[in-house]
Amino acid sequence: MWLRSFINVKKDLEKLVRPKVLEFDEPAFALGNEQRLSGERSDSAGFKFLTLKVYGPHNINTFKGCVVTFNDKSSQLELRSDSKEIKTYYSHSLELGITEFELFLDEEILAFLRRSIESISIQFGKNRLFFEVIDPDKFSLMLK
Repeated sequence: MWLRSFINVKKDLEKLVRPKVLEFDEPAFALGNEQRLSGERSDSAGFKFLTLKVYGPHNINTFKGCVVTFNDKSSQLELRSDSKEIKTYYSHSLELGITEFELFLDEEILAFLRRSIESISIQFGKNRLFFEVIDPDKFSLMLK
């Protein structure tokens, strides 16, 4: 009996998640081997945030947040996510998901990000995602 209920819950969850994953069409500013990265900047109560979304085959579930590393030609900037609980909206039938989290921004961080970023990596526990194709126009537009 409990197994049948569990299977029904999984099917119902898939019915909710699948359309969101299929309809995801936000323009990416960075591409990785199997994933793409999009985002937007927001302001709230005088604070600045960058919301990033990873679209790809990874199913992330962590309560420890993540570390995002931005690399330019000569240096790097590591930022710990402001979001601690990060869970992918994952469709098992599509084997794709959307992982969303926030980074806190200040003027020093924004100044670094406005440089020519050449690559980005995101570490979720043992999972590391690489983005090596960065569209500088889309990236700078997102930071405004």
